[in-house]
Amino acid sequence: MKLLIKLASLCFVFALVATPVVVNAQDAAPVKTEKKSGKAKGPAKIDINRASAEQLASLPGIDVATANKIIAGRPYGNKTQLKSKNIITSEAYESIKDRIVARQEKKGGKAPKGDKKNKAN
Repeated sequence: MKLLIKLASLCFVFALVATPVVVNAQDAAPVKTEKKSGKAKGPAKIDINRASAEQLASLPGIDVATANKIIAGRPYGNKTQLKSKNIITSEAYESIKDRIVARQEKKGGKAPKGDKKNKAN
């Protein structure tokens, strides 16, 4: 009987000691999924001036033939030129406008990664 009481006491003490550790693990700070700008990080945008035909064809409403037309019409000053150059329909543009950008190439070659001037495109 004394052994049973000691064993129960030991389990009780162990439970008291272990509980704060479990509670602290649950109260840990959540992993941040937002950028400093406050926007949630979504899928990467496709640059219509540099994307491959396969990347462009992965967009909704864009098939391989349309992707090739987009490539043939390069360079684009902004993404709305896909409509103004009659490359895609207004409906297709509306379905992809939030997933594309038209970054401009600098004279030195590559466009900077954080090009704020064309970020809205």
